[in-house]
Amino acid sequence: MKFLRRLLGWIAAVALAVEAQAGVARAEALAIVVAPSVTVDNLTLSDLVKIYKGETVDGPGGIHWAVLSRERNSPEKSAALKLIYHMTEPVYNRFFMQAVFAGTLPAAPRIVTNPLAMKAAAANNRGTIAYILASQVDDSVKAIKIDGLAPSDPNYPLKLAN
Repeated sequence: MKFLRRLLGWIAAVALAVEAQAGVARAEALAIVVAPSVTVDNLTLSDLVKIYKGETVDGPGGIHWAVLSRERNSPEKSAALKLIYHMTEPVYNRFFMQAVFAGTLPAAPRIVTNPLAMKAAAANNRGTIAYILASQVDDSVKAIKIDGLAPSDPNYPLKLAN
């Protein structure tokens, strides 16, 4: 009987830990990051969409935005498609293929398959804009506020889906 109570107690503790971990995952946000030297601290969600779709290529201080994207089926890419592009993967691919073919964009966003490489590219290249999980932000990059909200804000617009 003692063993059964201990076992049930252990199972309950594990269940609470799993639930707490799931809560952290649900609260994760997609942070938009740039080099710390970039003077931009805040973008509207509308301006961010324009940058990511190539409709706005120049930023303040002579910045020419270079957009990075994660690979297909990554959680970050799925979130970006939904929250920034408002597109599915096939529509995204068609959008950029048509824009490059028509000459309205020089290239589609560069695909990076590693979140650490995304962060390093943003940190070391003025004008590179990337998205990473908010939990991966450190002093090597600057997280841009969106509509005045930091990724840690509960109302931040780029929260990953449950």
